[in-house]
Amino acid sequence: MNEDLSLLTRKRRPRRRMVDTSIPSPCVQVCQVENDICQGCGRSIEEIRCWIIMTADEKNTCLAQSKERLSAINPLMRDVA
Repeated sequence: MNEDLSLLTRKRRPRRRMVDTSIPSPCVQVCQVENDICQGCGRSIEEIRCWIIMTADEKNTCLAQSKERLSAINPLMRDVA
């Protein structure tokens, strides 16, 4: 009976999502948010919050979008991000 219980417990455990650490956070420690966008890294508040659980593809998309946002905020920053 104990074996049956352990099988049920294993089946009910939620799957843990693998955390991707291959792409480092673009945070530059300039956390000033205006209109829901960080002026330091160009990410939205939601993107910052979800960074740790994003896949590598999602992070790459986020980085491309944040680079565009930063260049719109400050055209001189275009080549930095």
